[in-house]
Amino acid sequence: MERQEIKENIIKIITENLEEFKEGEIDESTVINTDAALDSMRFIYVMTKIESFFDIEIPQRKWEKLQTLKDLIDVVESSLSKKK
Repeated sequence: MERQEIKENIIKIITENLEEFKEGEIDESTVINTDAALDSMRFIYVMTKIESFFDIEIPQRKWEKLQTLKDLIDVVESSLSKKK
């Protein structure tokens, strides 16, 4: 899966599940968890949706380091490449 397709799918998951992002523009510099003031449960919910969609597992220790959409795309891309 190409990076652009990963990005589009992640944005779709975020906008479908987080009201805060339905109307706004999301780019790779968007800070996902603090710009939307997400609590930990909502962040976990979105992360599990992303893992399920891409059929990957992202170690929880990596979740703590994810700030921006770019960080999230990078970790999904890396996880997908390891599956091959």
